[in-house]
Amino acid sequence: MAWKSRRPRLNSAKVRLASAPSRRGPSAASVSRVVAVVGEGAKRTGDGVATVEQTREAFEVIGLAVESMTERVAEIAGAVQQISAESSRAEGGISEVAAVAEQSSASAEQVSASTQETSASTQEIASSAAELARTAEQLDQLVRRFKVTA
Repeated sequence: MAWKSRRPRLNSAKVRLASAPSRRGPSAASVSRVVAVVGEGAKRTGDGVATVEQTREAFEVIGLAVESMTERVAEIAGAVQQISAESSRAEGGISEVAAVAEQSSASAEQVSASTQETSASTQEIASSAAELARTAEQLDQLVRRFKVTA
């Protein structure tokens, strides 16, 4: 909303009155005082109009600054939303990696348990093989005692 300054045209009246032939006496003095008061009022009104115009311009500058800040806040809000979405995606990825790591850990524990069982079985087989070898040796010694003639 633009204000158009209108300056009072009282100054021109002051000029006409001031240029009128001056009369000496109470009415001329009264007119001079009225002219002076009206002139002072016109000057104050002009100053007031100028002040209002300056205030209007200042409010326009403030309004533009507020609009600019509003745009910046909107940009920042958009960026924050993007960051939030990316954080959610990253969190999902981290959760998937954690799940895979847990599965790998469980698989590693199973492999370790299987390895221990296999090792124990291998030791049992080795022990049984050694026992069987001793038994075979004893049987061989017993068989050698006997002589078969044809």
